[in-house]
Amino acid sequence: MARYVAIVWFKNGTKRESGSTDNRAYAEKMGAQMYEQAMRTAVSDIFKPTRYEVVEKK
Repeated sequence: MARYVAIVWFKNGTKRESGSTDNRAYAEKMGAQMYEQAMRTAVSDIFKPTRYEVVEKK
């Protein structure tokens, strides 16, 4: 069974991963929520995320 993880990428090359799930749609939702939260809580432009993606864990 496939497992999916949402990853939020930041400008300095770091990333933040969500927990894994077997539902891709739920992983997309988690990624969007993590991205929006990071945008709201960033103290400056340097700490804002650049993108998020959902990847399949093997």
